Amino acid sequence: MNRMKSEEIAVKMSMLLIRSLSQLNLLALLVVGFVGTAMAQSSPPATPPADWGPVSINIESVPYPHPVHFLNRNLYGQDVRIAYMNVDPVGRPNGQTVVLLHGGSYYGWYWKDSIEAL
Repeated sequence: MNRMKSEEIAVKMSMLLIRSLSQLNLLALLVVGFVGTAMAQSSPPATPPADWGPVSINIESVPYPHPVHFLNRNLYGQDVRIAYMNVDPVGRPNGQTVVLLHGGSYYGWYWKDSIEAL
């Protein structure tokens, strides 16, 4: 009976060790990938490309994949406009809603493929 328990413990410990090694390998791959990506980035050009023109803070001149609507809000005492795209389903609606957020240095085109797939 004790031999069975010790074999079960050995098997469980082996599985735990394999799982731990797999997690360490994944972590190592993520670290190597992050470092490689960070090192591959170059600094921005000293001057913008010649075909770039002035861009407003609302980037109205940048084409979005679907019509843009605006929500006027007051945040921390400052009036702001939040742009959003409300895209109706192509097929039969299923009652589910998906919210895709963006910001920073990219805009709505980032989600174009995801929107089309949904």
